[in-house]
Amino acid sequence: MIDGRVPVGTRQLASRALGRVGARAGSSLAFGVTLALVARLVTSSEFGTFMLAYSIGLAVGIFAGVGAPTRVLRAGSDRRPSPGSLYVVHSALVAVTGAILGLSYWMIAPHPAVCAGVLLAVGDSFVNYTVSHMTAVDGHRVANLLLLWHRGFVLLVVGLEYLITGRVSFSLLAVLLCIQIVVALCIPMSSVVVRESLAQWRHPFTGSLGYWSYSMSALLGQLQLPVLAAVTSASTVASYAIATKVIGPISVLTASVSVVAVPELVKRIGSPSRFHRLFVCLLGLSGIYLVLLALLAWPIAHVVLWVVGSQYSDATAIIVAMVIAAGISGCSQAFNARLLALGRPSLSSTAITAGALAALGLLAALGSNGLDTALWVVPVATEVVVIVVIAVASWSVRPGGARSRRLGVVAP
Repeated sequence: MIDGRVPVGTRQLASRALGRVGARAGSSLAFGVTLALVARLVTSSEFGTFMLAYSIGLAVGIFAGVGAPTRVLRAGSDRRPSPGSLYVVHSALVAVTGAILGLSYWMIAPHPAVCAGVLLAVGDSFVNYTVSHMTAVDGHRVANLLLLWHRGFVLLVVGLEYLITGRVSFSLLAVLLCIQIVVALCIPMSSVVVRESLAQWRHPFTGSLGYWSYSMSALLGQLQLPVLAAVTSASTVASYAIATKVIGPISVLTASVSVVAVPELVKRIGSPSRFHRLFVCLLGLSGIYLVLLALLAWPIAHVVLWVVGSQYSDATAIIVAMVIAAGISGCSQAFNARLLALGRPSLSSTAITAGALAALGLLAALGSNGLDTALWVVPVATEVVVIVVIAVASWSVRPGGARSRRLGVVAP
């Protein structure tokens, strides 16, 4: 037990994980439908402006967030910082950098789509933090409801605009996104003593580098398509892009379970045997998921091709590989949860960075040499690199050991 919180049983943990998976899946579906409607109701130029502003805003939000959404999952295990100080610093930094980005972008390209895109990204940053914060303090139901409301509310309004006016107003969308930002900022306040947290504003900057680098390492994956586009044809890029979309919904399950598992692993740090049993359970479930995806990879590929059209038939092998890679990634997520619980995010970011660099190197080498049919190797090889590095790193750190004590882990 850490900070007065009692570890839950396996059945309750499974229930929480299923709830988070359902919320993430529903949120992802609502977001996809919303983007499809917006793309249908505005010009391609406006939609491109909107999505570019959103992508840049996401990157800026991750950069400014000092890794707080990941670090807060260990609430109660570190002497410093407190969840309240993380909330205050993350909110202030993301709000200020988001405002600077929005104003600067507006001066370059004055269009409501810019405001809407930046506000959508800033809202995502705040929601991601709030979901982690509420997960850390056992507010799982609130976190799940926020995920569903965050996307569902916008989908409802955009859907009504589609039915009533047949167009989308980016100005109205920007107002709705401001409301969502306010809601996301207000929810954690129920568990935060603001005055005390303000006085501790320096604490989140101590030891934050590992968590920040962990957050930033995920951005390397966004460079795959630009690298491939620089060395091969547009049709090959399109096939690879279609394949990458497959792993989104598939990865929701393991990523959601990992986030829910971290606080529970943290509660068991003082009891290495209980910590190990939960980790082995996570790893076992991930292994079963990998086998299941490997068996279903070929049928999934054909379903995807049936949906997107026969013009993407060259992507079959890549889609199969992406599905299998998502399964391997699930096993990596179990090791990742272990490292995050033990306060070693830098080891996770090392593994993720190694895999991302391997992917970029393989894409550049295969694309530039005309070996487009061998691109299926990239996702599988990437995840193999990640799981080897992260598994070795994970087993080098033990709960309750000297390293954990130096990290400020509070034993029961």
